[in-house]
Amino acid sequence: VNADPDCEEQGPATFPVHQVHKIAQLDMRMANTDRNASNILAKRAGDQWTLIPIDHGYCLPSSFQDISFEWMNWPQARVPFSEETRAYIAAVDVEADLAALASHGLQLRWECRRGGGAPPGGAAPRAAEKEARAAEEATQAAAEASRREEEDRQLKELKEVQEAYSQAARVLILQRSLLEANTEARPSTAGTSLKARDSSVKRNVALIKRLRALTEDTRQAVLEDIERVNQSKYVTEAVAALAEAPLKAKDIPAAVQVCSALQQVYPDFGGAVVQAVAAATSPPPAVKTAASEAADAAGGGVARRRIVLRLLAALLTVGVGVRPAMAVDGQASSGGRGSCGSSGWQLLTDAVQQLARADFKRDREEALVALSVAGSFAKAERGGVLGFSPKDPVSSPDALLAGTQGAAGDQARQEAMHAKSLYEAALEGRGRAPLEGTRTLLE
Repeated sequence: VNADPDCEEQGPATFPVHQVHKIAQLDMRMANTDRNASNILAKRAGDQWTLIPIDHGYCLPSSFQDISFEWMNWPQARVPFSEETRAYIAAVDVEADLAALASHGLQLRWECRRGGGAPPGGAAPRAAEKEARAAEEATQAAAEASRREEEDRQLKELKEVQEAYSQAARVLILQRSLLEANTEARPSTAGTSLKARDSSVKRNVALIKRLRALTEDTRQAVLEDIERVNQSKYVTEAVAALAEAPLKAKDIPAAVQVCSALQQVYPDFGGAVVQAVAAATSPPPAVKTAASEAADAAGGGVARRRIVLRLLAALLTVGVGVRPAMAVDGQASSGGRGSCGSSGWQLLTDAVQQLARADFKRDREEALVALSVAGSFAKAERGGVLGFSPKDPVSSPDALLAGTQGAAGDQARQEAMHAKSLYEAALEGRGRAPLEGTRTLLE
């Protein structure tokens, strides 16, 4: 439509009264509920203005809500209709209008027609019409509720995808930061700061107890204690406490961070804790003793072996007890004070090989346990030390990221895709898998 401005840009004072009245008649006749200023274009020819109504998608609504008649606020609306306009309105044939609408499949409810009255056939058709209308509205409401429920479900799934990728990325980033801190740490220079810490027996004993009972929930408190206490004379006790701690799988990241904090201060700690944890991966003695049975009762059985094997791999991955060359690229290096050197990885390799080569003929029960522990280890470390293709944190991520519509869905999808990108970037930053050559035994 060729026009000049719409009526939001051009003030209405200059518009002819009869032009405004024409649009008012049209809107009332068609029950148009959305006549805002943007839906009236203005065209100028010299000093004369012609108004052009557009956008009639809200004519003949099922109910009157959010009605907008922009022209009601104009001064022309306060001018009475002319005689010509009144005659035109009086001549409108309502039945002809209804017939015209019906020919296009638009049926107005009887109560909406001028004059009201009962429909042909009496009250029964009216009741049937109401029932049909109620059924249609119920169907529409159910469809809308189902749509919203599906949208909420998809939004929830996208949030879960975002959190899964974010958590996986955080783990990889933390591993990398701990690796850098552990390999760059200079314990020999920590003597000055240790003098300012509390070296009392009471504080050291309390910290040892906390190390022995370490969990994910107590991680931060233990790290704060490590910063305040001088454990130079209690390194052996700290190693034993952590090696004996009844950890669960969720506590492994806490143990790794605590061991890293201790290694960065005490030069003898890293190698000693790796040796102690590696010793705990060994199978129980063939002949049960009171000590071994007590250890089993305290959680030293199959579950314990699964945890310590994963803990050993996690410690070595972040450079605890490993010299820089070995920790960064997986190559063997000679050991030094407080370091296992290549022997740390060799301890893990030996433990995995021992599990994979379990002899069913000699000890069936131990062989079944060994395979269970090996399978758990392979599943947990497939993308880390073993070098298998890492398992995606989310099942079918592409399908989940292609779903939800609307602004909320787009925002949630973008956040999930951003988290996925961060995870993939963190994944690419890892070095070669140190035990890649061992994985064939597990395959």
